[in-house]
This record gives sequence, C-alpha cells and structure tokens, in this order.
Amino acid sequence: MILYKKYLIFITVILTFTSRNSIADDVSTLKDRVTREYAQSYSEDTLIISANKYKEKIEQNGRWPDINYSLLKSGDTHIREHLNRIKILSAAGFIFPQKGYSQAAVDALFFWYSINPKHENWWWNTIGRQLYLGPSALMLGNLLPSQLETQIIADLPSHPQMTGANRSDISKGVIYRGLLSDNAHRVNIGISGIKETVVITDSEGIQADYSFHQHGPQLYTGGYGEAFFNTAVFWAYQVRDLQWQFSPKQIDVLTNFYLEGMRWMNSHGTLDYNVIGRGISRLRGIHSSGTKKQSDYIATLSPDKAEAAHAFRDHVTGGNSGLIGFKNFWRSDYASKIGQNHFIGIRMNSNRTEPNESGNGENLLGNWLGFGSMFIMRKGNEYHNIFPVWNWALIPGVTSPQLAQKPADWGAISAKTSFVGGVSNGRFGVAVMNMNAHQTKAKKAWFSFDDEMVALGAGITSTHNRYINTTINQTKLNGPVTVDGVEYKRGSRAIVDASWVHHDGVGYVFPAYWYGHMDNQTKHGNWNNISSSQPNKAVKEDVFMLRIGHSWKPSNRHYQYIIVPDKTAEEVQQYSQNTPIVVLENSTNIQSVTNEAINVTGVVFHRPGNLTLLDGSILSVNQPSVLVIDQSKSEPRITLSTPGRGTEVFVTFESEGSKKQARINTSSDQRWLGKEVEVNWGIEGSVFPVIKDTFVRNGRYKNQSFGKAGYLEVKADHPGYKRNSVLQFNLQGQKIDSSTTAKLRLYVRNLGLDSHRSIIVSRLAASDWSESSLTWHKVPRKENSGPRLTIERSDRNSWVEVDVSSLIHKEGLVSLLLENPGHARSQSYVSFSSREGKYAPQLVLYRSVKSDKDAYVRDGKYVTQSFGNAHYLAVKADHGGYNRKSIISFDLSEKGVDLNTSAILKLYVNSVGKGEKTLTVSRLSDSEWSESAISWTSLPTNEAATKKNLVVSSRDLHQWVEVDVSEFIHDGKVSLLVENLTRPQSESYVSFSSRETSRGPSLILSD
Repeated sequence: MILYKKYLIFITVILTFTSRNSIADDVSTLKDRVTREYAQSYSEDTLIISANKYKEKIEQNGRWPDINYSLLKSGDTHIREHLNRIKILSAAGFIFPQKGYSQAAVDALFFWYSINPKHENWWWNTIGRQLYLGPSALMLGNLLPSQLETQIIADLPSHPQMTGANRSDISKGVIYRGLLSDNAHRVNIGISGIKETVVITDSEGIQADYSFHQHGPQLYTGGYGEAFFNTAVFWAYQVRDLQWQFSPKQIDVLTNFYLEGMRWMNSHGTLDYNVIGRGISRLRGIHSSGTKKQSDYIATLSPDKAEAAHAFRDHVTGGNSGLIGFKNFWRSDYASKIGQNHFIGIRMNSNRTEPNESGNGENLLGNWLGFGSMFIMRKGNEYHNIFPVWNWALIPGVTSPQLAQKPADWGAISAKTSFVGGVSNGRFGVAVMNMNAHQTKAKKAWFSFDDEMVALGAGITSTHNRYINTTINQTKLNGPVTVDGVEYKRGSRAIVDASWVHHDGVGYVFPAYWYGHMDNQTKHGNWNNISSSQPNKAVKEDVFMLRIGHSWKPSNRHYQYIIVPDKTAEEVQQYSQNTPIVVLENSTNIQSVTNEAINVTGVVFHRPGNLTLLDGSILSVNQPSVLVIDQSKSEPRITLSTPGRGTEVFVTFESEGSKKQARINTSSDQRWLGKEVEVNWGIEGSVFPVIKDTFVRNGRYKNQSFGKAGYLEVKADHPGYKRNSVLQFNLQGQKIDSSTTAKLRLYVRNLGLDSHRSIIVSRLAASDWSESSLTWHKVPRKENSGPRLTIERSDRNSWVEVDVSSLIHKEGLVSLLLENPGHARSQSYVSFSSREGKYAPQLVLYRSVKSDKDAYVRDGKYVTQSFGNAHYLAVKADHGGYNRKSIISFDLSEKGVDLNTSAILKLYVNSVGKGEKTLTVSRLSDSEWSESAISWTSLPTNEAATKKNLVVSSRDLHQWVEVDVSEFIHDGKVSLLVENLTRPQSESYVSFSSRETSRGPSLILSD
C-alpha cells in the first residue's frame, strides 16, 4: 500500500509538471507566432524604406521633428504617427536585428513615456495606444528595457470590458499583457473576451443576417465590424491547436460573417462605403493584403469553406468573387447586388435602424447616407478618396432636398416609416424604402436582375424650400461621358429626355421622359470640411455626377432608370433600343418590373392588391409585401417578405385558368423580422416558420448550447454523443379545435450510413427557453409523445412532413422535441436545416371539414331519382336528359367561422372529358336536404347570383382541384352546387370522388 501511494504521488507530480510545461509551451508558441505574424505583415521593401527614414530622422531624445507634439492630445494624426513609427521600427528590428532599428524604437518609447500624453478621446487612452504598444513590445523582445516593459504592461488592460468591436480590441490588450508577463491565465482571460463577442446577437455585434451593428442598430460591417473580425479571426487562427482554441460553433460564426456578410459588401477588397460608418470621411489607402490573409485564415479554420475563401482572396486581386446574386440584409435595411464584374450596394433606414452617424468631428456632412444611398463599383476604386470634393447634397441613390448637413452624433433612429427592407431568392431581388424625411416623401424601389438593376421612384412630394433631386451617381471621372452616342466635353449642363448615358463601363438607361443635370469636371474641396481630424488642405478631383430633377416642392413626381454595368457605350445603346425591362406599374400602391428575357418579376405591394403580370397571370396579396416571381420554370417560384411586420399573407396566383393559393406567415421575432420566406404552393393552410430551434448534446457537451448552428441534428449514439433537437412555434391567436390538422415540415440535409432512420416527435411542457442557453439538462419535460417520421436516403435535400395534430391542442407557444430512438451507432445521425439555414422548419395549420352530405342529380327520366350513395359526384352539360349537377353540404357549426375566415373547396378528379371544362360553384338557399331523397326536381334554388369558376382539364385527372368559396360560407350548414353552364356536349362530363370514398370533398378553413 505504501508503495502504491508513492507511485500515485510520483504520477501526480509528473502529470503536474507535464501540464505546467504544456501551458508554458503554449504561451511560448503563441508569443512566437504572433510576434512573427506582426513583423511579417509588412512588405520588406516598404518596411526598409520607412524604417530607414524614421531611424535617420529621429532626434536624440526620441522625437521626430515633423510631428507636432503639442497636438498629441487632440486629433488622430500626430498620436497615430508617433506610435505607428515605433511599431514599424520594432518590426524592422525583429527582421533585421543588426540595423539599429530596435534602438530607435526604444528611444521613441522612452520619449513617449516621458510625456505620457492623455488624449481627449477616450479611445486612444483605452484602446488605441495599446494596439500599437503591445505588438511593438512583443517584436522588441529581449531588447525592450525592463523599465519600458513594466510601463507598457501597466498600460495594458487586465480584463475585457465594453461590447462589440471595442471589447475585442480591449481583449487583445489583455492577451498582450499575458504574453509579455508569460501569464497563461491572463492570456486565457483575453482570448475568452474575444470568444464572447463571436456570437449572433440582437444588440451590438454580428446580426442574424451576418451584418454588424455598433452604436445601436447601425450598420457598421466596415470600421467596427472590420476591427472585430480582424481581431477575432487572427486569434482564432493563432490558437487553432493550442489550449485556447475556438469552438466549432465560434468558427462557424466567424466563417459565415466573412463569407455571407463581408464578402457580399465588397468589391475587389474595397468595402461598400455604405457600411463603413463615419470612416467615409477619413483619408484611406487601398489595402488588400488584410483580406488576402483573412481568407487564408478562414480556409484553414473551415476547410469545407476553403474554396469560397480562396475565391474571395482571388477577387481582391482582380478575379470574380465567386458570387452572383442579390442579398437582403433584413437586420440592417441593406441590400447588395453582385454580378460577374460589378457590385451595387444600397443602404436604407427605418424606424428600426439608424442611418450613418457623426462623432469625434467626423462625417460632418453625411446626413443623407443611409437614405437609399447607392455605390456602384466594378474595380473598387471608383470613389477612392473622392469625398472632400463630393457635393454631399447629391449622394448617389438618394431622393432629397439639395442640402448637406451633419447627421446625429453616434447615431439615432430618425425615420418614422417601417416598410423598408427587401426580398431575395438568392439570385434576384427587390429592395424598398418608404421614405419620409426632411419634409420629403417618396416610394423608392430597386429591382435586381443578372445584368441590370432597375430603380423606381413614385409619389415624390416635398414641402421643403430646397430643390428636390434623385441622384443617380457621383463618382470619380474616368474616361469619356457619352449621352445618346455623343461624347460630351468636360463641363456642367442640363440633360433633357436622354435615352442613355455611359461612363466608366456603366450605362444608365431611361425608358421614360426625364430631365436633370450632368457634370464631368474638376471639383475642389478640403478633407477638413468633412472631418475635423483630417488635414486642412485643399484637394481637387475630376468628378462625374448625374441626377434627375424633380423641381421645387414637387407633388406626386416619379422616376425610372436602369443601371447596366459592364458594358461599352455601344452596348448600352443597343441595350436601350432592345431592353428586356418592362415597368408594369410605378405608383404609390404598386411598383413592379419584369425582365422578359429571364421571365422574372419583382413586385412591391405598398398596399394589399393584385397585379396582372406580363403573361396575363394575376398575383394577389392581402398584406403589404415585397415579392420576386421567377417564372422561368414550369412552376412559378415566389419569394416574399413583409418588411417591418410579421404577419400572415394570403398569396393567390392565377395563370391559364388554374389558381394557386398559399398562406405564409412571416416572422414577428425581432431577429428575423423582414426575412424572406419562400411560398410553398403544395401546402394547405397557414405556414408558421419556427421561432426558435437548437439541438442539444449529452456527455461532455451537456452544458453547451448549439442554438446558432445552421443545422439541427438528431442522433442515437453511445453515452456522450447523443443529440436531440428542440423547436418552438408561435401559435398565438390561432383557432385550434378538433378539426385542426397540424403538419411539421423539416428540410433534410443529410443522413448517416443507415438506409433509413425513424424520428419521434414529442410535445414539451410550456417553457420560455432560450436558443443561446438551452442545454441537455435544461430541455423542458416531455408532455406528450407523438408520431414517428421515417427518413429515407432519398429524402436528402428535400422536405419531409409528419402529422402532429395529436400534439397541438391549443393556441400559444408550442415546443416540440425530435429524438432518434434507433440502434446507437456513430453514423446514426439525421440532420435538418435550422432557421439559421435556408430552409427553416415549418408548422402548417389548417382546419379540414369533410362534407356531411353529397350527391349528384340528373334530369330527363332521372329527375326524381336520388344518387346520394354513389361513389362519385357527376357534373355534365349535355342535351336534355343527360345533364348532371352535384350538391355538397358542410356543417360549419361551432367551427369559429366569421367574416375573416377563408375557405377552399377541394375536390378529387376521377374522370374528365376532352378539353377544358369551366364549372361553376354557387351556394344553395337550403341545406336541409337528404342524400337519399335529393333529386333534380327537389334541388334547392341558388341563394345568390354570385358564382365561382373552377376550370378542370385532363391535366387534373387523379389530382385535387381547388376553388375559393370564402364568400359562400357562414356559421352553420352550407350547401354548395357544382354545375357546368357552358354549351351542351357529350364530352362535357367531370366526375369527382364522393364522401363514400377516402377522397371525398372537404373545406380547408384558415383564419
């Protein structure tokens, strides 16, 4: 026993020693990695030139004669210059240790601490200086005197604080402190501070659509978002195989932010100026090396996304981005279009989001940024440092009075309108802004197709005393400007009813009359006019500006123009003469555009209504909505959103005698408000998207949450590897009774090695659980076990559904549990798409009422005969003696039917004669008839002249057909007559299944 105890002590000592060595090795490895990374981030040639210049000019006391040290406490220029020179000299000293660069850096540091300036801007005291001093100290290494090391460590924070990008930057300072003092615990605190920011949030930080917010609900993917991402991805890469490595979930968030967020806001390494906040007023270089490095980080951290990351890296150096399409960032009222060789970004604002901010004396004239501001780029340099000479009253894309002023400091919601946002089906899309600002109103919409973007404006009305314009573009002049085939000399002039304008590879086509103004001339300005921290120095730039004029105090004016990138002047001329674009309507009620070449239509319904499309199809909605209709395939694909409001939308699409109807529920959850939903025609009833979903794991993951994953997983495995999924739906206000049918729809992503797997669906006890905190042991108790759903290998990449009516008993929040009860094995998983993915789980509700009586009747010698027990219902228009009509009754007592209830009559077609048959459905005056006695002579009369048409043809054989009979129904018993009132002929018959079969008539009720 004594020997055994000694052995245990010996093993414990060895393990402790090994563990300490491992921790020390990790600190040493991390310090070496980041030091080399910082030093090698500079181009050697550039580094040598800069370091030589700074070393030669530094004075004995560590000052540089060209820096005004009296201004070190105000502005950014002089404090940044001194600290940046220290960092450059430190990097040069690390790479070229014998050149004396390190000593120059040390001299500059001694001078810094001799005056130890405290800046009037808190950022420099809390974040800015630390971001320079930390890396400089690491690169100086053993050459850093202990006195300076102590001072720098004292300057660095000990714990993270604040939120968003600021928290990430402060956490970086905590890591520097840990590395300089060889303190693994401090390093861990700093890394944890960064990890805490790598989440999807509704406040400041990464949003559910992978945009980024800072200073409230303000789009800041550039600036603060860049700073956050640069920090997070850098450290995630550096600690990828060390004890502080980021979780797979955190890596997913970073990867998606980069590829689904930043990549969609970028042209060849230049972020859309709409997303960089007040940084638009700063003198900027063109930096692409950072994007290249970040792409490599992401490719290493997420090997499955390496191809996309490398495509983005190649795009920075001149290639295509690997993206084509339109993206709606519903959390930020922002949208972007990316083509083979072009980028267009649109930023709007609403009563949910803030336009661009001012602050620290920056962005002093940018009031109109975020009011439909639009940047068009092909190379990424079109607007580079143009902003001192910009006319800030004429911001591209914006309809506004001609004035320039400062926006609110640090951002503020200024809009009163909510109908602002967009819709995208991935490839095509629409953005809309119901604008009401500065005494000016306008309905603005943008329609994105492959080769063009169409801009519409309607209802432009203003009481402002300044002239009202819609600015099309204001960019750097690059080459000739051609108007209707004529190259214009440099200057400024009015333009009246031109068909097209071309400049720098972009065409602007005008299908309707317009007048406006065009400049192609030199403009003068001063950086200090737009930012007090920038040099007070006059600059000039050649500028191209094009605008539409709406006059003073316009009333109900409108505009339309088409942006056609990637074309020569000759190609724009040809396009204008044979454009595929048709504007269907441009009013304050509806704005709609069709691209004939690809058979795609975008529609904005500012009010409920209907629209006849180019092919005669009729689209109707009962709520303000934004839609994309793709009719390029046999079945129309419709994608829909309801900006600013979660609601139920009843969509009807009538084409060539057939009618499709669907009820779509858009989310009212703050995180998903304004997100598009695809219309599923094959679904009866109301569709409710999931409002919360997650999966949970047991074993060592029992306390971990997976609520932000892009998938849901269900797995039967050995202890520690089991997974269940939890879903929640909001059924508040729904009428649920014994006639209610509920179907759960799930999109299958993948299946393990089994040929099939069964999933059990159960109902959980009422609980307001959170996606971000639900874990294995926090799942609410199981209330009712429900049906099984079998997933086959053929179900991958498709929808499956299961009837869960037995689990849906009442309105309110409903939580469902998905479990995999089969044999435990490592490849037993089934994965479904989550609401973070493209195909969120859905719950479909409808009330199905079967007919309680049905029969058909005949004339001629059968006028007194009853056919109430037949297995079919016949309808025929023929000569005397051969006519047939069908009568169907429904008992709607206690079904909660009211004026808002819609009803769809469903009939199953058994047989049909040649050609199309137009049947009519009407309501009868009496429902007190008997199946066994009803006949041609005793048939009740029609209650009203109103009839509904139902077209049936051979295409419908052995299929269900539907007709809207909402206006015929009421509480109590209702009888409907189906007849053929067209010209008599022997082939006019149609027969439907009667209630004596399993496919009898039914009414689908929705509220």
